[in-house]
Amino acid sequence: MSALCREVGIMRMSEFELLCRKEQLAILQRKGIYVGKRKTTKFIKLLFQLDSFYIEISYVSYRLSIHKMRYCDSASILDPYLDQIDVEYLVA
Repeated sequence: MSALCREVGIMRMSEFELLCRKEQLAILQRKGIYVGKRKTTKFIKLLFQLDSFYIEISYVSYRLSIHKMRYCDSASILDPYLDQIDVEYLVA
């Protein structure tokens, strides 16, 4: 089954990890939900949610090249991004 077919349904993290980076980025562009952005001393990091897991992309800002992609199915990856997430509308 191709990556494009898989993206129609729910994708598991283990399936996503097996895809090449080009397919991963295409799926994130179509289906990923942007969570936040943060800077470290060396990298800029973007966090996305895809179905039931998260993908954090680290890239070198001056080169605009991806250094690393981290996959996580735990909500603990959200911790550095919590100050950016507006949950006010959830509490009413």
